[in-house]
Amino acid sequence: DLFNMAVAKTELLTNINFPAYSIIMASDRHFIVAGGGGASSTGVRNGFQVFEIYYDDDKCHAEQVLKHDTGEFSIMNSDCITNGCNILLVIGQDACSHVYELRPALDKIKFMEKRTSKGEIEVQRRRRASSRSSVSLDDNEEINVLYKRKSRIVYEAVELKSFQTDFCKKEEPLQKVARISPGGKFLATGGVDGIIRVWSVANWKKTREIKAHSKEIDDLDFNESGKMLISVSKDKRCCMWSVETGKLAKELIWKTNGKTKYIYKRCRVSPDIHNGEQFSVYTILNPLSSKEASHLLQWNSGNLDDPVGQATFRESLSALATDSSTGKYIAVGTMFTGTIHIFSAKKLNKLYSVERAHNTFVTGLEFLPNTIGAKRASGVTDVSLLSISVDNQVKLHQVDCESSLPIWMAIAGMVCLLLLSYLVALASGL
Repeated sequence: DLFNMAVAKTELLTNINFPAYSIIMASDRHFIVAGGGGASSTGVRNGFQVFEIYYDDDKCHAEQVLKHDTGEFSIMNSDCITNGCNILLVIGQDACSHVYELRPALDKIKFMEKRTSKGEIEVQRRRRASSRSSVSLDDNEEINVLYKRKSRIVYEAVELKSFQTDFCKKEEPLQKVARISPGGKFLATGGVDGIIRVWSVANWKKTREIKAHSKEIDDLDFNESGKMLISVSKDKRCCMWSVETGKLAKELIWKTNGKTKYIYKRCRVSPDIHNGEQFSVYTILNPLSSKEASHLLQWNSGNLDDPVGQATFRESLSALATDSSTGKYIAVGTMFTGTIHIFSAKKLNKLYSVERAHNTFVTGLEFLPNTIGAKRASGVTDVSLLSISVDNQVKLHQVDCESSLPIWMAIAGMVCLLLLSYLVALASGL
């Protein structure tokens, strides 16, 4: 275990005006949040927003660079990949995938000053003369940020394609997950009919259909090479499939001694920190009985017969993320209290935990990549994690792990300090 000396903080990064169900990094410093209120006449919009993260005045900021409405259906899942300067975004609405291309454009920010009736100076920010927001000079921090940023990159959304991905006949069809393979060659979708469908990103034609599960698929993820695909389902199974052949490569079975029945909720794949030729699989399992504990399991592709790591929780889990750029970190979010936990991939040591980070269940988690650009944007050296919920908030969790020490080293340090104090006191007495 670690003696938690890590420096950590949680802050509200931005508010959005719809319940969020999906969050993904689109670049080193851009992230996309998607969701909505559904088809009901509540007045809550459906759509996605793109934000740019930047660091200024010792604080991390998120500025909206695209806001796009998607009609009457909420977005429940999404994934993206960069395509040159553009971002290729896939969103799931009901039984379909919708493909968007997000195209960048330079947006000049102009400022004007005017005096209000009270004699106060007001700063107005104009964007292309079509969008305007104003702030008072009392808000010095915001004004400083605006003055320093004379221009920015914004995006426009162009829908390229839409196609049905789930064809359930027993109940209303619904796409539950969409994942693009590393390198952007394939899109994998899963839904309530239990069938994995693999699509070519080049032409959006279906290349393979895998009759994977007897019940709805809750999550999918590719390994780093894009040759293997992990799936979890409400049929209580977690399986690894060959993308090339569509055949079952391995079923991940957790051998428990008790009578408690578990269901796989989420899965993620990341590089193995010890062996570059292998990869790690992380799964979260919730008990069918709410009285039992839930679990985060760590598997190694070299031997998927048994998990190599395990963490236990008092409540059900709703979200899972891995640091796919390095494989060093894992995060989970809880179902009832909105709690966030961050772990090290090494023996699943807990680095950070914050209760009630959100007002209700966590719907999505995403690590910022371990790149120079991301570190400049977030202003932290080690870990930055984004989290969302239906509470319309995007939170940023940052951890500096450099000072995390093994407990034996911390105890040894305290013993040495006490011994030194005793020797100094003894010498003074002489």
